[in-house]
Order: sequence, then structure tokens, then C-alpha cells
Amino acid sequence: MVRLRGGAGWLWLVRAGEALNGPPSGWPIGLNDEEDACRGVALDLSQTDLMSASAAGFIVERIAALRREGRHVWLAGAHPGVEPMMRRTDCKGVLTVLRQDVLQPSVEAALAAAASSYAGAADTAPAVVVPDGGRADGMLVEAGRGPDTGPVLGGGSGTEQEETRSGREMRDRRRKARGRPVVDLAEHVVRGRYGLADDAALELLVATSQRHNMKLRTLAAAVTMVVPPQPGAARWFPGRSRRPAPALSFLEGRPVAKANPSEVLAALLRSALEVAWADMGNAQLADPMTGDLWIEAQQGHSEEFLDYFDYVAGPRPASTDPAGYADADAGAPAVDRSGSHLAAVRGVQVTVLDVPGDTLYDGPGKAVMRGSGSVACHSVPIALPTGELLGMVTGHYRHPAAVGRVLEAGRTLVLDGLAGQAAAWLDWYRRTIVLDALEDLHTRARAVSAGG
Repeated sequence: MVRLRGGAGWLWLVRAGEALNGPPSGWPIGLNDEEDACRGVALDLSQTDLMSASAAGFIVERIAALRREGRHVWLAGAHPGVEPMMRRTDCKGVLTVLRQDVLQPSVEAALAAAASSYAGAADTAPAVVVPDGGRADGMLVEAGRGPDTGPVLGGGSGTEQEETRSGREMRDRRRKARGRPVVDLAEHVVRGRYGLADDAALELLVATSQRHNMKLRTLAAAVTMVVPPQPGAARWFPGRSRRPAPALSFLEGRPVAKANPSEVLAALLRSALEVAWADMGNAQLADPMTGDLWIEAQQGHSEEFLDYFDYVAGPRPASTDPAGYADADAGAPAVDRSGSHLAAVRGVQVTVLDVPGDTLYDGPGKAVMRGSGSVACHSVPIALPTGELLGMVTGHYRHPAAVGRVLEAGRTLVLDGLAGQAAAWLDWYRRTIVLDALEDLHTRARAVSAGG
């Protein structure tokens, strides 16, 4: 779904496959809802070699129906053989009358035609979404911050390095303050479950997280969220079998079973930026308790950007936040006006074509993006097939034409594949490595309790 330039409204972008035998997968539902401000559909037929009469009839019928609603359909990059098939099903001559407006040589031309048709129209409505990638053929295109920091790629020298180090230290303190309620809750759970002294529970949590190369808040969140062990049981997860780590095509120089989330996200980011021809970018992890997105790896961003977008609101309402986590006195609330937030909430890839001219970002957000040199961006959810969001990877561009090439080249499917690999690994990590850490904690806590 494209957010047209100049506040002209929304436009769906649906990609058809090589053979179209019926309604295109991902065709939007609910276009009769006036509140969504959707101006129509751009159907990318550039990869379609075969089209059935049923599919052609559906498209012609939708062109006529949407015209009656004041909306449009643009057919982008249709092969020469597609138009004759559509004409054979066009009993009312819709395509004959509208041919020049409907048929466009490319996706870019379709977007330009849509922008021209609705230039100056106001758009303050929320998005409506088509699933993306392996989930369907649609894609959302929008014209348009975990407790410890991950690796920061790149760098500078002298004063620049000092400023970078100072900014990272400030973000570290803020994240630890936000994570403190969850650690306190886990400490209370462990102390009560095993009958430990006040300091012993925290010492066990810290030592266990260090042994398993795991962030303290990750372990603390698991302690509070995972089903507790049976009272008196020698093992937390009796009979559990460990799954092998899934492959990661983008991780080099380290066995996948020995990596940690920060390393995987940093490697994913490097690969995604190369695929997407992006100038800079960041990868985020979804907090398991709040759903907020925390920057885990970045490349090329300014300190101001990293501070402002330190964490972005996730797809959950604030009322579901456990342990008063969101109320921790630790700085500004999560940003909820950004491309990655929209991608998180809707669960699809989101492209912001024109940050300075779009209403998605507020004034401060636009200023930060402009200061970092980002005028366009593309966000890819790291999600499981069930739709559960585990993170986000975003490329940023100094020139908007570059992100347009990504859409034209169909590289969104490659990005979706990379994100899918990362999601499978992150799911394996929490179901294997995190549970290993919990089992270790359980064994050692029982030993301390028995010795006391």
C-alpha cells in the first residue's frame, strides 16, 4: 500500500505471480470503507505470463466497481498477451474507455499516475494492509526504539568517538532503567519459588545470564513468562529434546548454534542493506514482554537518530504491559510514528518514499530523519509464519530513487526470505538456548536452596 506524495491518500500495491488463475492473491478487502482513504489498487503484472479468463474477468469487474466508488485500478507492466485476454472478458468496454489511464508500463509509472490523479488530496486516515512476501502477493508501501545495546557498526575518531561512546552509555543507562522492573519481578519469582535469601536470587540470575552469553533482561523475561516447573521437580523441562539450529545464509565465520541475537541481527542487517541498496540502516528486536522494538544493530546512523528511535512502539496496546514496564522513569515513551512502527503493527513490509513530505512522521521525527540524511526508508518485519513479530530490519536512503529501484526489482521477496531465516533462528534461540538457561537456573537454585 503506497502513501502518495503530498498527502494524496493511500494506494494498494499487489504483485501477481507468473500464472494468474483467479483473483490476485492479496487483493485488498474492505475498499468500501471510506475511513481508510485508499485511492485504489496498482496491480503489478510484470511477472505474469499466463492469465485465465476468470482472472481477467475479475480484474475488469474490479476496475469498473472501484471506478463507481471514486477509486482506480492501474495495471503495471502487463505483457502484450495480457491485454487481449482482458479485452475478451470486457463485455462493457471498460478497458477500451480507460486504457490510457489503466495500463501503465511499470510500477513507478502507476504510482506517478496515481499521484497525479489525487494531487493535493488530504490524507489523515490509518492504513489498511495486504499481507506480504510468502504470506501473500501484496505489499504495504508507505510514503513516508531490548535492554542492552547491540553492536554499532562503523565509527569515527577523536571527539566523534567520545560522543558516540557517551551516547551509547546514556542509552545503556536508560535501557537498564526500563528493564529494572522486569529484573525485579524475576528476582521476586526466583526468591519465592526456591526460598532463597534476598541477594541470592539476583546473583543467580546474573551468573546464569553471563554463563549463557545472554542479556539479563532476556533471562528475567523468560523467568516471568515461561510456565513454571512442577513443585519439587528435579528438572524444569523433563523430556525436552533440543532442536538443531536453523541455517542462516547471511551469517559467516561463526556456527549458527554458537551465535547470539546481536550477532545474528548485525549479520542480517549487513546482508539486507546490500540487497536493498540502502545507505544506512538498523535492526531491531521485539521485547518479549511489551512488543516494543529496540535497536540491536545499526550502520551509518547519527547519535541523534539512535537516541530518538532507541525504541519504537510495537503492535501491543500499552494496557497489556506487565510489571509496569512502560511506566519506568527512563526517558521518553516509545516512538509510535515511524515506518518500522507501522510495519510492526500491520505485519507487512513498509516503504516510506518521502519522509520530509509525509504525515507519518511528526515534526521532531522528520527533523531527526533529515539530520541523519534519511529521506526514504524500507522496513521488513522479522516475523514467524503465524504472524508473531520478533524484530525488524530497516534500510534508509539518502536518495528516494534508490528505494524505488528496490520495488521495481522485486527485491522485497529476497528481503522477506532473509527476515524469515532470522525469525526461524530467533524462535529456535528462545525455545532452545533460553530454555537451556532456565534449566541451568533451576538446577543451581535448587542446589543453593538445599544447601541453605
